[in-house]
Amino acid sequence: ITRIVPLCRKKGGIWLTKGLDKMVAVRMKQFRAYDALVGLKELEEIVPFNPEEGWEYHDILYRNLAWCYSALDEQERCLMYTRKSVEVKRGAGKPASWFDIWDLAKAHAHLGQKTKHVDEMERAYDLCVK
Repeated sequence: ITRIVPLCRKKGGIWLTKGLDKMVAVRMKQFRAYDALVGLKELEEIVPFNPEEGWEYHDILYRNLAWCYSALDEQERCLMYTRKSVEVKRGAGKPASWFDIWDLAKAHAHLGQKTKHVDEMERAYDLCVK
């Protein structure tokens, strides 16, 4: 991966997108959240289409960014990207899945634990009992 991504960078375009995508997948499997985050942030900047043209891609991109931020204990950003994932689906006329609700609840719970804000914990609970 470390040898291929620079070559993909030289070619640019779809090559860079694919190279970064594969590098991020490997880094996430290795639980190297920061390294995966760097690649995902670059992908977010260069993705050649907007959410309306490819909501599925953006949904996964935002979900992966949320995972990285959660792994790095940055719960506010995790929650932000989890919400973006749900918003992309809504924009495409798709409802939030049980997994989306679970991710939102988990992010609120972690944020509540970190900040000692009971209201965040209550939001997490309310999402789980619906």
